[in-house]
Amino acid sequence: MKIFGYSLKSLIPGIVAAAVLGVAGASAIFAFVILGGLNLAATWPDPKPVYWVLHNTFTNSVAWRAPDEVPVDLDDPGRIALGAQQYVNSCAKCHGGPELGQNPLALAMRPRPQHLPSVVDQFTDAELFYILKSGVRMSAMPSWPTEDRDDEIWNVVAFIRNLPDMSAQSYLALLEDRELAMPERAAAITYGAPGPRLDNDLGAERYPADEYAYSSPAT
Repeated sequence: MKIFGYSLKSLIPGIVAAAVLGVAGASAIFAFVILGGLNLAATWPDPKPVYWVLHNTFTNSVAWRAPDEVPVDLDDPGRIALGAQQYVNSCAKCHGGPELGQNPLALAMRPRPQHLPSVVDQFTDAELFYILKSGVRMSAMPSWPTEDRDDEIWNVVAFIRNLPDMSAQSYLALLEDRELAMPERAAAITYGAPGPRLDNDLGAERYPADEYAYSSPAT
């Protein structure tokens, strides 16, 4: 019996060697996992090769999945003002503000959250939308907590696009007196009734979800 012109007998040594290498590789990976071979402590900075692989996988994944359609009114002052409120409440604690540093706790994360005013120009509007809506696995970047609210996400995109050219003073004005910093027709965001929680497929849970699923804002 011949396979691709080679007799089965002549192929047996190669098949056995491949099987042995496969078993050895699987065993090595299994032992690596069981013995905790990779130091996952946040005190251990990512080696440059690991950072390169993770960051490039992230950027390429986002580029492939970003939506094709982008609203034409992302420069609307009302959008920007509404997005500012979302950013200040939810994003600034980790990603910082213009001419301002980041929270030391955020800098201690691995991977470390990027200083958004410094890197936002690396992404298109569509990519920023995808990151905000989908989150980033194996990082502290969450997905948008509810569906069918794309307009809220685009508001944040509209705001963060302005971060590189914003001064610390104009940014802090949003915190100190939002009514002065907002256009008249941009209503302040109010918390309404909580919407349905996304099904994140948590699987077996150690504690009932109701014990840690907060039903009121915690900013």
